[in-house]
Amino acid sequence: MKQLLRGPTGRWVFSSLIVVAACSSADRPTAPRNRPQFDISDAAHLAGTAGFFFLPPIVALPAVTGTFDADIVTLNPQVAICDVSSGPDVDCGGSSAGATPAIVVYTTASTPAISIDLTGATYHVNWDTKLEGFVPGNTYRVHVTAGASGARRELGFADVLLTTTPGQVKELATGDVVVLSDGRTLPIRFRIETASRPAAPISSRPRCRICTGSPSVGLP
Repeated sequence: MKQLLRGPTGRWVFSSLIVVAACSSADRPTAPRNRPQFDISDAAHLAGTAGFFFLPPIVALPAVTGTFDADIVTLNPQVAICDVSSGPDVDCGGSSAGATPAIVVYTTASTPAISIDLTGATYHVNWDTKLEGFVPGNTYRVHVTAGASGARRELGFADVLLTTTPGQVKELATGDVVVLSDGRTLPIRFRIETASRPAAPISSRPRCRICTGSPSVGLP
């Protein structure tokens, strides 16, 4: 469990928590589960896009060997976040028919904007979970896409559960866990390499976990 604490005092007060859990195709359940489960897809998880990696604090630091793609203009990265508490989203934040509206979309021109760290070879943006539309107890899918408008491709995604119940973190944690003392900001950091290729359509990917979020499974 990782703890991101700030403030001058030594008090450990957790008013809100964020859970991010990873899985592999080998974890595919054989029967329905009675609690929320999560997906993450990148080069290190769920047979995701080669050359695309989520980075800490969302996951543990992965082993990378490829060449970082620093062409932020051509890549035109975008992060879109949709509520998947009731089921999977479709083309989150996209313009296609039936696309799921995103609660927030981050681009290189948004506020805050996706920026590049050449020294660390990463792209990043800060997600403020206090923005209107985000509800504790719901599950959200963070999508990372790249490419020109109208021809974007998904590189990967990660599911995030917002909760105010510390005991749930211990119960639900099956992978990396991010705990924020104030529940306000989650740094979304990722790496795109020159070998990155378009991911398969979401419907054709292996699904090892089903994301749910109703009160019947113990969410607040």
